[in-house]
Amino acid sequence: MPIRMGEPKAWQTIRLTADWQIMKTDRRKDTFDVATDLYYIKVAKQ
Repeated sequence: MPIRMGEPKAWQTIRLTADWQIMKTDRRKDTFDVATDLYYIKVAKQ
């Protein structure tokens, strides 16, 4: 299932797997978002 993340104006899409993934981004934690209204997921920013 693909998940949209990043910024709502320019979402990036990742595909979930059973393994941990790393996505490099220039965004700060306070400007990074996940489209939680489209998916049943829990987001924790660390």
